[in-house]
Formats: sequence, C-alpha cells, structure tokens
Amino acid sequence: MNICIYSNCQGQGIKFFLEKRINANYFIIENYKYFDNPNLLPIDILKKTDILIFQFTNACHGICSTDSNSNENIFNYTKNDCIKIGIPSIFQSGFWPVIPGFGSCRDGHGIIKELKHKCNLHEIFALYDANKIDFKLQERFTSCENHTKEIEEYYMKNTNLMIIPVTNFIRQNYKKYKLFFTHCHPTSYIFVHISNEIIKIINDKLFLNIQNYENTFSNKLEDGCISHDRWADSNYIKNALDIEYVNDVNDINENITKQYIKEIYNNI
Repeated sequence: MNICIYSNCQGQGIKFFLEKRINANYFIIENYKYFDNPNLLPIDILKKTDILIFQFTNACHGICSTDSNSNENIFNYTKNDCIKIGIPSIFQSGFWPVIPGFGSCRDGHGIIKELKHKCNLHEIFALYDANKIDFKLQERFTSCENHTKEIEEYYMKNTNLMIIPVTNFIRQNYKKYKLFFTHCHPTSYIFVHISNEIIKIINDKLFLNIQNYENTFSNKLEDGCISHDRWADSNYIKNALDIEYVNDVNDINENITKQYIKEIYNNI
C-alpha cells in the first residue's frame, strides 16, 4: 500500500504516528515547494498512491491545488480508487505575546511598535512585568480559529472529499493541554488525534482493523515533534486564555519573551 502525504512540514508529524500503526510505503510531497514550479510536481508518486492525505491548498496554485471544484488540481493525477483524506494546515498564533523573529507572521510586533512611540524599552518591560500590555491574545486565537474553520467548512460543504476537521478538537482541549510548540508546529496531541481519525477512515473504507491510539494525551509531548523549536510560555496566556497547563514556574520564562520584545523593539 502506498500512502502519500501532501502537506507542509506538518506532514512529518502525521507520518511519524501513522507508520507506527500502518505498514505501508510512505511518500511525503511538501506542497509549498512546487507552488512556483508546478511542472516539478512528482506526478509519478500521485499516480501510484493508494491513500492520499492532503492539506488544503488554494485553487490559485493550479495543478498543486486540492480544491476539487477547480479544473486544475492534484486529484487529476490520482487513481480512481485512491482514498483521499483532507486535513487543514494548522496555525495558531494566540499562545505567545509576540511571535519571535521576522518571518511571515509578526503578530504582536505592531503592539511593540505602538508602545515604542510612547515608551522606552525599560518602560515597556515594566508594563510587561505588571501584566499591563494587551497583546490581544484572545482576538488572535479567535481569528486563527475562524480562518481554519472557514476552510474546513468550505471543503465539507462544497466537496465530496473526506475531511478531518481540527478546530473542535483544539477548542475542546487547548486550555488543559499544550497543543502547539510554535504557531505552525503542533504538538503530538494534534498529530495523534489526526492519525486516529485517518485510521478510522482507512478501517472503514478497506475493512481493516488497524489499532488506533487509545489515549490521545498519554503519549510523550515530544514524540513526533517536527521541530526542535519550543517557544517560551508566558503568564499572559494564563490570564488571557485561561490556560491551565502552564501551572508550574518551570513552564514559564518571561525573560525569553522579553528578549523577543527587545529584538522587535530594536528592529522596527
């Protein structure tokens, strides 16, 4: 059996847990690598794929798209009996006062920029320590959640594809369990949940009895991690999002967050 995972870097986490349960030949196609060079898309892999696990990819990407309502999409290159299972690209920036670095996501940077017009760095740190900065974490959490939910609902309502949503799982568990190491790197809990849902579909479609993971939250948090990055937690998420898993002084490192703020302050 050939299983192809068409996704961003999150596909590595899904593969990590699936291959512990399903004996198959695994292929990972990192979708973003072909957006600018669609002619390099490995169509030979798609043609021999028995199970395609795909992350939603916008119709604007032509043959790299996973929108079955578009004339051009990757499904044009799969077998008629290929089992197609869709999952969202998972993103959540609401768990950190500022997103470190200067990549495509700079949530929280604008707040530091506004403060810089009124305060020096020492004064900003004093405000931070007094929990007096509104980083709009609840607003950001809801915005990211709604964006993912809208895409999930589009696929569920407007296509005949099998879809595994994640927004409800995140909503039900984000307070009690750490679900993200960074804004785009989920922890093993999300990957185990998705893997279990994939296994259910495969069992149903192929009349198999593949064992799932009995307890989503019993696996070590580090297992299946797709990145060594683990951004520091802050008291701010406890207050803004009622987070329960940050309950030990060792879970929090405000100095790291303040270092992020310093870097942003000095570069805007």
